Amino acid sequence: MSEFLLELRNVSKFFGYGFVGWIKFPAVDNVSLSMENEPKILTIAGESGCGKTTLARIILGLLKPEEGTVLYKGKQVYSLKRRERKMFRKEVQAIFQDPYGTFNPLRNVDKYLFGTAKHMLKISNEEASAKIKETLSFVGLTIDEVAGKKPGEFSG
Repeated sequence: MSEFLLELRNVSKFFGYGFVGWIKFPAVDNVSLSMENEPKILTIAGESGCGKTTLARIILGLLKPEEGTVLYKGKQVYSLKRRERKMFRKEVQAIFQDPYGTFNPLRNVDKYLFGTAKHMLKISNEEASAKIKETLSFVGLTIDEVAGKKPGEFSG
């Protein structure tokens, strides 16, 4: 078994445009990353138009790169058998920017964070609370700023 749950090696995806001649530009250019076998949360952040969504679609197996490989537990994402693809879909998921399309707008965000931490990390309530506080601090937030708020109360 591979030491990585997910691995991208030198992945590139190009798009083109033009009326007179085809101009090719890189949406994702030579990206390599790996995620260890224990569950983690990967965040893709960057300026508008920098390739975040394209990279996410490649990671999810929804878009095939022109160059490079995408591996799930050491196997090519695009050649997974049905059972393997089902496990891949369970372990590798995206949460896109639209909070109304992703989250129940009536449920508090802290409930989502708590449930995700407990499920993904398989930790106690106390450990989940500590992990949430630690993670929120990375983006300059505190649990008091998040607690009780709905998804629509946060900006992209």
